[in-house]
Amino acid sequence: MRRKTLPKFYDPVEDLVQCQLCMKWFKGLTSHIPRIHKITGDQYKEKFGLWNGDLVAIGPRKQLAEKQKKNITKKRLRAFKKNVVNFPREKKKKPKSMFQVLLKKENPLQKPDAIKKMIKARAKYLKSDRYKKDRKRAAEYRKRGRFQRCEVCHKKYWVKKYMFGISKCHSRKCMANHPYTKEKIKRYWKSQEKILKQHRKEREAWKRSEAGKEWRREYTQQWRIKKQLKEKV
Repeated sequence: MRRKTLPKFYDPVEDLVQCQLCMKWFKGLTSHIPRIHKITGDQYKEKFGLWNGDLVAIGPRKQLAEKQKKNITKKRLRAFKKNVVNFPREKKKKPKSMFQVLLKKENPLQKPDAIKKMIKARAKYLKSDRYKKDRKRAAEYRKRGRFQRCEVCHKKYWVKKYMFGISKCHSRKCMANHPYTKEKIKRYWKSQEKILKQHRKEREAWKRSEAGKEWRREYTQQWRIKKQLKEKV
């Protein structure tokens, strides 16, 4: 039962409660009484005629109430209001349909005769040439590549053998910030720079050669003729 009045032996200015055994002031007496005076809280309350709220000051009591409100969830509140002791409640299992029950009992594939036949067929298949061909085909298929699942979009995609380390698919969104693509772009531009350097060297060497000098003379003559014709017009 709660009481709305202030606790006994309470100082509202400093927000403290007085112990009646040692006459000292504390924020709460719940740990002080059993630790120092070696008396339980119920014995102390019976001796001085106190309530539960008289052992703790109002300030720390409000702080505890706010903490409990933050931590408590809607489900726990409902359970607390209904005085449910065992929380969380056990989920009720859905009842199995008659079809599922009959499948277990009257499934023809689970009968002992059917299981024996399946074991014999499996043993025959493992010894046959068809099994060897299937194994070879699977090995050849693995050499080409395999299917992987993307970490970002969770879709299956085909990966070749030299791309097994990549864990993202080839879409623009998934591969935009991938380290593999950045390295690949760097390698591409490095190779392009090498090619351009080779082209420049070859061009300079051709200009210095006799064929390059002749081409230059012919080009300058044609350019002069065109310029003269434009000036006349």
